[in-house]
Amino acid sequence: MLFACLPDRLIYHLLSIVAAILLSFAVLHAQVVSGIANVPVLDSPDVASGGSLKLLTWNLHLLPAVVITKNQKERARGIAKVLSDSQYDVIVFQEALHKRARSIIWEELSVNYPHQYGPRKGGFMKYSSGVWIISKLQLQNKQYLGFSKCSRGTADCRARKGALLVQVEKDGVKFQIIGTHLQSKEGVKYQDVRISQLKEIQHLLIAKNKEESVPFIVSGDLNIAMNMTIDYQHMLTILDVENGKISGDYQFTADRATNDMYPSNEAKGKVLDYILLNSMGVEIEEVKRAVKIFRTSWREKNRDLSDHYAVEAEIVY
Repeated sequence: MLFACLPDRLIYHLLSIVAAILLSFAVLHAQVVSGIANVPVLDSPDVASGGSLKLLTWNLHLLPAVVITKNQKERARGIAKVLSDSQYDVIVFQEALHKRARSIIWEELSVNYPHQYGPRKGGFMKYSSGVWIISKLQLQNKQYLGFSKCSRGTADCRARKGALLVQVEKDGVKFQIIGTHLQSKEGVKYQDVRISQLKEIQHLLIAKNKEESVPFIVSGDLNIAMNMTIDYQHMLTILDVENGKISGDYQFTADRATNDMYPSNEAKGKVLDYILLNSMGVEIEEVKRAVKIFRTSWREKNRDLSDHYAVEAEIVY
């Protein structure tokens, strides 16, 4: 045997040492296992389950420079002032036709809104489209559609009216946004032109670009009053979009009874400006819409900055 030649006392001493070593290993192993068992399990970091996209559409009534009676530059400074700290992700302007006034706005807002598209430049005897998009989010897939029809004899034919399309992404959700300004004035012949323009938006912008799980938005001054029920419903059907209720006390986007640019106690308020949505299968929690009235003193008797009020929307997903 291994220990046969050793004295009994030495063998006992060696076995005692081995036993002590084995016991120490057993205790240490138990402590390690116990320590591992008591280490708290860390929860995985929270993942954002949703977010929102905030938009504004506003007809600025900044007409071409040949119109010298509208105090364009003074109003532009006021517009830049009231929007300078706004929290909208994307703003869609219409009637941004005055080049210098537009520059005044851009100089102030470009710090927070570094991305822009439009307005489409004018041509021979034509003013620009007036539709202008500025954004905090990068603009992709930028496209312009020029309308093929306008109502002869109206100022609309002097501008390159049409629609702009851009795509943005926020929180991993993509949105296609169309900004437009349709034919003005009431009456059957003007509505026929608007129907033609709506169909061009549908066929040449929406149908060619829409994607599943990419909501699309149509915004702007559509010049179709919500109270004109048949025309209004026809508009929603052609564009394949939905509207929703306007929250808040004020319900009109054009109202000469409350707007000091062209005051009239006889005129009735209308909704002409919209932010319309097709979710394209994306689960939308809610859409919060409201009329937004921006005011600041730009002349002794005037605080309203345009003849239209703006519309804001927060799309919560």
